[in-house]
Amino acid sequence: MTPTQEFVERLAAMDVRIAELLAKHIRDNDETLPHVFMGDVVQFAGEIAGHEGRDSNLLDAILWVIERALRSGVPEVEELVVVSFLENLEQTEDAYAEIARRLGPESGRALEIVERER
Repeated sequence: MTPTQEFVERLAAMDVRIAELLAKHIRDNDETLPHVFMGDVVQFAGEIAGHEGRDSNLLDAILWVIERALRSGVPEVEELVVVSFLENLEQTEDAYAEIARRLGPESGRALEIVERER
């Protein structure tokens, strides 16, 4: 298993809904395509960004995993997070500002770079 596949497996273990997204992704693609799957995670994060309680805590947990990935020292995982999560955050539309506000320091800096390069 590649580092990026391990990363998405860890994400999926966080919540049954993310696990279901990964299971559907695997059914649709016959394998785990981490960059493609991260698009599903971005969409899910956008959907839960405005919710209170458990979903709010889950969003924070997802963003903490994203933060840790950027500090991992594993280039493939860092690239996965930047290219397939942060660069796609604009797709969350109304939730973008809320998600950006809640990012950790490293992921916040990475998002600023992504925004400057657009």
